[in-house]
Amino acid sequence: MEIDKETLDSRIQQASDCVKFLNEHQEVWLRLHDSSYSLLVVHAKRGKDYCFPSFSKSLIPYTKLLQQYQEYKHDVKVWNAGNPVYSEYWLPISTNYVAEETYIDLSSAKLPILVASWKLNEHYVKTACPSLLKFIKAEKKKNRQIMPTLKRMKSFWNMFAKFFKRAKEEKPDRSAKDDNNDNFAKYKGLGKHNPRLIDACNRFCGSLSKISLKNSPNLNALLTELPDLNLDEMYVLDNYNPQPDSPYFRDIGQHLRLYARLKSVEKPCDVDFAMWYNRDKKYPEAKPLPEFESPFKHITLPFTEEAIWQAYLLKQTKHKIGMWWHGLYKYRVFINQIEDIDHLTQLFEANYNELNHFKSEAKANWSESMSPVVFLDDDKAYISHYWFDYWYGLRQVECLVKYNPHSHTITDFQIKESEAIVRFHCGIMF
Repeated sequence: MEIDKETLDSRIQQASDCVKFLNEHQEVWLRLHDSSYSLLVVHAKRGKDYCFPSFSKSLIPYTKLLQQYQEYKHDVKVWNAGNPVYSEYWLPISTNYVAEETYIDLSSAKLPILVASWKLNEHYVKTACPSLLKFIKAEKKKNRQIMPTLKRMKSFWNMFAKFFKRAKEEKPDRSAKDDNNDNFAKYKGLGKHNPRLIDACNRFCGSLSKISLKNSPNLNALLTELPDLNLDEMYVLDNYNPQPDSPYFRDIGQHLRLYARLKSVEKPCDVDFAMWYNRDKKYPEAKPLPEFESPFKHITLPFTEEAIWQAYLLKQTKHKIGMWWHGLYKYRVFINQIEDIDHLTQLFEANYNELNHFKSEAKANWSESMSPVVFLDDDKAYISHYWFDYWYGLRQVECLVKYNPHSHTITDFQIKESEAIVRFHCGIMF
């Protein structure tokens, strides 16, 4: 069906206004995303197909909408040659329309939102929102109704804010600490790339495949490639949690929980965890669990870049081994250099195109400054590191380490993960 240019331009303008509103009100975009779920499920059940397409999680910036539409109209000619399901009157609204195929249908005056997908090489399209115009109109009406209440709340809050500000000026808070645990900003750009950090990380990660969590009497083997870390001879490293193949193991989100166990204390058996995981059932009498001791309380190390980095790697071991959640969403692939991006494995076959797109975007955003950095500052150390996970994508990890120069131990880790620099969606939605 052909649409005359005047009608098409009018609908493009209406769609652009809607996308601009969604950009300015991200909470509305999230509600639109959530409301589409039930409709797509209904479509799937009617078609006796429970593998329904997923509404895009990303929304293209308003300023790039028309540019992407022009690119899409060129691509759709190629797609139509193989499958006529795509239309030049679809306006893609996701940041990556190849991987997240969510469109505004300009061929209808109601501007419905469509989601395209495929299964076994068969393409199909589902309606995710019958009318974007109607949805946006309802949301604007809702905003107008709550604005007076918000203004009253804001006025009320401002009154209290002024009161607390005066109270603070009159009586300074003496309990405020000089060390602001959340202040990572001052370390931005400090520290230089140290290639020895990459080598140490590769050796450590390579050694993990040789470690058996189930059959080893302890986990001291973790220290083999961490030579600057010295564990007190009275202790061994161990896993505080039961094993996944134990009948007493019940936590689907479980992972390695590293702790220091006195050698004189017997390693707990799986049955010792029975009452912890199954309070409503009767099991043989269990021994009391040992007290949980942080391994870093009993590990000494010099205050050097390499030693601090090794301690950080040990801290992050739970993201590399001992993962028992079905989707491995806590698993991390350390990205220390641009070559590591090519080592990402494909966990979800349905997202082959998105994974390739992610690799391309990650390489385009990579710079030498993203290699691991450790910066020493008095009795603190700042770490900057990057990793990939299947739930978010490429992210920066920053860590502030507090070091005790008298005991030569680490007393605290403050770890902060950034928003995704390059997003990746695994294709699984709960």
